[in-house]
Amino acid sequence: MGGIRAPVCGVDVGIRRSAVAALKGRDVIYVGTPMRMECILCGVDAPLTLSDGPFRDCDREVLKLGIPLYPVNMGFMKAIHEEALGLILELKCSYAMEVYPHATRRLLGFSFSKRNIDGRRRIEENLRRYLNTGIHANFDADELDALTAALTVALFLEGRSSFLGRECRILVPDPPGSGEN
Repeated sequence: MGGIRAPVCGVDVGIRRSAVAALKGRDVIYVGTPMRMECILCGVDAPLTLSDGPFRDCDREVLKLGIPLYPVNMGFMKAIHEEALGLILELKCSYAMEVYPHATRRLLGFSFSKRNIDGRRRIEENLRRYLNTGIHANFDADELDALTAALTVALFLEGRSSFLGRECRILVPDPPGSGEN
């Protein structure tokens, strides 16, 4: 089984279901269930480090931006963390970085609800401003998070994302107009 060779991928990690999006440049080459990808860089929507306290230093930086997130010491977050580590190995990611798709969408100006069809459609429309999807429409919430995670990494390769935190790091995009294009 050969798998897909992609420079970057985004992973939405779930306990019941995870989703992956693979990009070459800004072109989406795969969206679906995890499989061997051989990604150079992998943006993972899950805590890659844990803490005894509710928030790590990178989480506090996200909170300072007015973006809510779950405390990492909640029971399900440990399960998500462990699932993420297994997926990184399964996908053959050369380098994994923690991302937070909700923060990416907030910073890029399109934080619509994924819980309803209209919100998902609006997120997808906004992602099309950044990505050449060409695969199919009507992505589910997990696929939208995987696409957003991949976009965050693509922006990093373009010098348009920054890490928050010192003890742990979350990659977030630089808001539009915050630097040189």
